[in-house]
Amino acid sequence: KIRSVTWGIFDCQQVVCDRPFQFKGRRLRNTLEQRASQSGVYSDDLRLEIKVRSNKPRLSACLEGLPELRMDGTQEAQLLQGELHKCSLVIRNVDCPLAFLHISTSHPNFVAFDRPEGNEDLSIDFRDEGIRLKGAFPKELRVPVLLCINARGLHALRYLLLAEAVGDGIKSEQRQWITLEELTRVEPALSLSARPSPSYASDGRILFNCHLENK
Repeated sequence: KIRSVTWGIFDCQQVVCDRPFQFKGRRLRNTLEQRASQSGVYSDDLRLEIKVRSNKPRLSACLEGLPELRMDGTQEAQLLQGELHKCSLVIRNVDCPLAFLHISTSHPNFVAFDRPEGNEDLSIDFRDEGIRLKGAFPKELRVPVLLCINARGLHALRYLLLAEAVGDGIKSEQRQWITLEELTRVEPALSLSARPSPSYASDGRILFNCHLENK
């Protein structure tokens, strides 16, 4: 628990300052004695209490292979309406055995996960919103991601990861949550076809018939 902060002013440490932390928690009003107390009865303040866990996942994740486009200072991925695009969800693990890894998305109608290649030791359970993996996890895992968005506009696609470490104890203290958000702009897909045909008004004149289709 952090009890105080000490700092110095100037490089030669001529002025040393110390500030102890004596914060109060939430005021308790459950009993008659607590409500009648003039000075008040307060709970412990746990905001500056640091818990160190030895058996906790330390994962990092990112998406690779998205076509990126910078617009107005923001970074967005750009796809065509109905386009099927394949990218990879790269997950790195720092020497922590995992009991399972659950991957889901906020848009299961647009995003699909495939089986990672070259990881036969992993058992995969495909679910409606994502996949659940168990087994021997490598230090770097690449999960294929398929994107196909049929709605035009800007979409905030979120990818949710829940990892749990192997071991006994309180499960909530052995888990790690990761949330990734990718802004994806979907533009309409248009097809243009041109076909020459003779003019019925002027002999020897060729006209082009253009057909524009919004797919």
